[in-house]
Amino acid sequence: MSTPVLSPGSNTYPAAFRSAGIGTGGFTLVEVVTTVALAMLVATVALPRLDPREARVGAAAQELVGVLTDAQRRAVRDGHDVVVRFDTLGTTSFVHFDVDGDGVLDAEERTELVGIPDGVVFRADPGASMSQGDGAVTFRQRRGALPSVTFHPDGTASESGMVYLSTAASSGSGEGAVRAVEVAGPTGHSVCHRLRSGRWELEC
Repeated sequence: MSTPVLSPGSNTYPAAFRSAGIGTGGFTLVEVVTTVALAMLVATVALPRLDPREARVGAAAQELVGVLTDAQRRAVRDGHDVVVRFDTLGTTSFVHFDVDGDGVLDAEERTELVGIPDGVVFRADPGASMSQGDGAVTFRQRRGALPSVTFHPDGTASESGMVYLSTAASSGSGEGAVRAVEVAGPTGHSVCHRLRSGRWELEC
């Protein structure tokens, strides 16, 4: 039996195809709308809800890790100390390029100001802090009365410590709205911790 073919320009299926049920199937508008609605319902239930506070504090923590990592890199590259100070009463970090290594901000030495996003503050919520001291910033070193960490030309940091970030609206344990940025003194590396279900995890 020869295979029926459509003649050029024809939009009509041959009888052999129609009798076999080929080319005549499809979805009705009701079926399409129903399928799309069910898919949207499943996605709404299955996907986690995005907490804007969580996203905001996570972005702030990632940015702070970048500031600290860049300070360490510049100390190694330029061959002098780089100090990062934290204004815990405000929302600003000061990066001080301490060329002479005396810990004092001299007139000829450069500084950079780095703010954190609106709605995020330096704060360790009760019951949500890790080790390495108390307060929103646990570095014991002070520069200009501000808690600070110094990165040295060999890549190390002056000490190990934590910086806690929280959304201004968070409360209690701060669940879902707290990050801890950790600096390891011996290596100078900075990492981010996230509080999830009462436990700290190594992620932003």
